[in-house]
Formats: sequence, structure tokens, C-alpha cells
Amino acid sequence: MERFKRLVRAQGGNLDPAKRDMGLPVAPLVKTASADREGWVSGIDPLALGYGVIALGGGRKRQDDVVDPRVGFVMGVEVGTRVAPGDPIGVVHAGTVDGLAAGVRALREAVTISGGDEPVPPPTVLERIRSAD
Repeated sequence: MERFKRLVRAQGGNLDPAKRDMGLPVAPLVKTASADREGWVSGIDPLALGYGVIALGGGRKRQDDVVDPRVGFVMGVEVGTRVAPGDPIGVVHAGTVDGLAAGVRALREAVTISGGDEPVPPPTVLERIRSAD
């Protein structure tokens, strides 16, 4: 753990638990994205979330694009979560008003809400690979 703390300090991070942001840059705009219907979260599309981060300015389309380290998503649901209209599905951190709108759209599109029976979450471990000896 001491090695990790040295690494964080060397990169300018703050390990003071009293500071919630731990010294990291904070996005000026924050908005909770809500479910638009009742049902179960049956899927979350990581590719859509990745493109959403790019739309927020947190990723690159080209090598010379500037990355905004303040932006991104904080997920509020996982596969198998029951939601009703208005329930939070995640939080968008953005640097611009346009980015905030794009981020909320991307988050809503990435989270699939289905009616019917509770979905079975995918297994955490797909298979174990062991040596022959």
C-alpha cells in the first residue's frame, strides 16, 4: 500500500480522505441521468459509454485531440437493477453544456431497460484456465 501511496503522490494526487475529490480536477457541470421507463436493467453497452466519454471530451478521435480529465460517467446501476421512471441510472460530469446534453443522451442509450422477468447478470468469471501440470 505504501508503494501505491508514493505513486499517487508522485503524480500530484492527494490521499487526504477529507477531500472527496482527492485533489483531482472536478467538472463544472454535473447532472444525474434518469430512467425513462420501468423495468430491469438488462444490458449496459460499454462501447456506447466509450463514445459518450469521447463526446464529453474525455477521449481522443485524433492523436492531437486534447483530453479533459474532469469529464466522465459514474454508473448508478448494473445489470439486474430494477428501475422506475425518474430513478437515477448514472451521473454525467461535463465541461460544457453541449457535452452535458450529449453525455446524458449517451448514458441513456447505453443502458438497456427491459420489462418482464429479472435478467440474469452475466457471470463474473467466464472460465478458468489451468496449467496441465
